[in-house]
Amino acid sequence: MDTLYKKIDGEKVPFRVYTRDEADELGIEYVHWKECTDGDYGLSDDGYVGKCMYRREYVTAKNKRSTVVKLCYGTAFISKYSKILYEKNRAYNSYAHQRPQHWIEAEVRKKRTKNAVNAFVAYTIAGKKPDWEVLGTIYRSDEKEPEKTVKRLFKQKEVQTMVKEELKKVLIGKGITEEKVLDLHNEAIEMAREKNDISSFLRATENFMDLLDMKPSKKEVTQSLEMGVTTKILDAINSEEKKSIKMSETKELSE
Repeated sequence: MDTLYKKIDGEKVPFRVYTRDEADELGIEYVHWKECTDGDYGLSDDGYVGKCMYRREYVTAKNKRSTVVKLCYGTAFISKYSKILYEKNRAYNSYAHQRPQHWIEAEVRKKRTKNAVNAFVAYTIAGKKPDWEVLGTIYRSDEKEPEKTVKRLFKQKEVQTMVKEELKKVLIGKGITEEKVLDLHNEAIEMAREKNDISSFLRATENFMDLLDMKPSKKEVTQSLEMGVTTKILDAINSEEKKSIKMSETKELSE
């Protein structure tokens, strides 16, 4: 059994989502979600039972009738092929969109996401590890576990792209452009040549080859930069999660 919270009249109200077996054991009567009316318990297409919040009929621009059903665990217009899959919605933490995979497309436009990204970039520029508890509070202080929620956000490709773009803006604002980076590499090569430092010279040349995509097996520079940002974000999240697991195991052993 899962518990989801919905805002109704400004207050968070809990809604239970049961597996079909749990609902049967509790004697809960339910129908398939397409047959639900307000207050009914509806069965999802992947075998979960939850309350129907409303059923509404609309008239389209072409004067055709369309019916939408909103349950606590998902929303969909009724058609021959429409489905509500609770597990998919739960994976995306999205219960109000008919296509939950596009949840992130709406989320990246929200101010709370931009604020979280700006805060993450500030940590990065300062050379500090991100404080996920703080980032979670900035992003979704209303969530039961804001830290986990913001980590899930930063695992999304679209948010990693936002971080990359924001970092680029900040660096350009500080005068660190692609031309500047190339100039610095030139200086490094000259310094290495003057000191007869072959290893440094080769490293600088290697960096040039990476930047200019001269190696046949290398991807485009922009893709490499994006992968670098993605790796740093995921590494930061994974490092924090591993630390949490170790602390939990240590606590269990001590008990």
